[in-house]
Amino acid sequence: MSLLTLRSRLRNAVVCPRLPVALAAVVAMLAIAATPSLHASQIHTIYTNAATNNHLFDGGPANAHSYRLPSIVRAQTHPNTLIAFAECRQTGNEDYETHGKIVCRISTNNGTSWGSEITIAVRGLGSYANPTAVTDTATGRIWLFFDHIVSWVTNPPYTWQHGDKIVNICYSDTEGQTWSTPVERPDLSPSSITQDYVGPSNGIQTSQFKAGRLIIPAYLRNFYSDDHGVTWSTRWLLDPAASPLDPTFGWGTEASIVECYDGALYRNDRAANAPFAASHTRVITYGTIDANGVSDFDSYQSDPHLPDPQSEGSILRYNMSSPDRIIFLNSGNGGSRRYMTARISYNQGLTWGYSRSLVASPGTGGLGGYSAMAKTNDFCIGALIEFNEDVNSPTSHRSIDFHKFNLEWIRNGATLEPKY
Repeated sequence: MSLLTLRSRLRNAVVCPRLPVALAAVVAMLAIAATPSLHASQIHTIYTNAATNNHLFDGGPANAHSYRLPSIVRAQTHPNTLIAFAECRQTGNEDYETHGKIVCRISTNNGTSWGSEITIAVRGLGSYANPTAVTDTATGRIWLFFDHIVSWVTNPPYTWQHGDKIVNICYSDTEGQTWSTPVERPDLSPSSITQDYVGPSNGIQTSQFKAGRLIIPAYLRNFYSDDHGVTWSTRWLLDPAASPLDPTFGWGTEASIVECYDGALYRNDRAANAPFAASHTRVITYGTIDANGVSDFDSYQSDPHLPDPQSEGSILRYNMSSPDRIIFLNSGNGGSRRYMTARISYNQGLTWGYSRSLVASPGTGGLGGYSAMAKTNDFCIGALIEFNEDVNSPTSHRSIDFHKFNLEWIRNGATLEPKY
């Protein structure tokens, strides 16, 4: 199936009974009713603190060699509150570093200042990795998924087996101040999966079709809950029995997800090795999880509009009202993670009308890599972005910076939206 077919499917799909207008008509309406800019000032700030070298999570202090794989959510009860998560690699920067733990920091003023680091989960052996969070706006509870990595310790020379990565879940009812004991959920990992991933970055809560559903993206599948997290189910994106006939089944690895205007779901994933070698771009698919939990997604396609160096990318639904906006953040370069670029789409990810680099001199410095985004209560985008002290050194410290920017900054002086 071609990307053109995917676009046609999305434009014509109407899966939400509360939206009795075909998406094609909605897109046309938005194009006609292009609203002028509010002429707000452009904002792009970076958290500053001399004690931490201006990094929100500062790799290098004792017992915290590196921080990677961020996630960030906004609280529901106190909407000025942001909770930023990271994987803390205590003894090195390698993936699945022994004694890796999950930590968070909290801001109560939309990211201007941040509280001390809070440990959410830590193990004596093995590692915790891939924090992926979502806020339930109905209950205020913050759910956090992550992986427990055991094979780095128990299975040398690290040939992955089923059960080497176990999905863990915990939650906070105190806006990140305290956390429940993590619960291991091996039932969420099918036996056919060995090299498993949750997220990383963020989950979503739907507002159109099956409003209130919580969804966490994972490798080849999605987790979802229709009862505010009391139960969680796993659904394949594509039918695994058909994978020999569908060569796109294993195209995506680290996953991001967003809800479309019509209630469909848009997955935007890091490309696996073969599709990356062919295109050096993101891979995408559109689909649904219906009211009965049946999953129906199209085959993955490479998106030529989104170059990528085979890294994680983050996506954010900014608003559902007109003009409908989705924000995407990754390194917009097929060969380097140091070209972090924010983009806006006004048509469900079919095209990206505006883009702007977050790096003053693209390709230089240590900024670039994994990211996560949340909409702040003052109508900006709060973004966590990795920072590498020395991109050429396997022992360099890794940190995470907090950036805050607005739509006007991404558009960089353009006065009309949408742009296709």
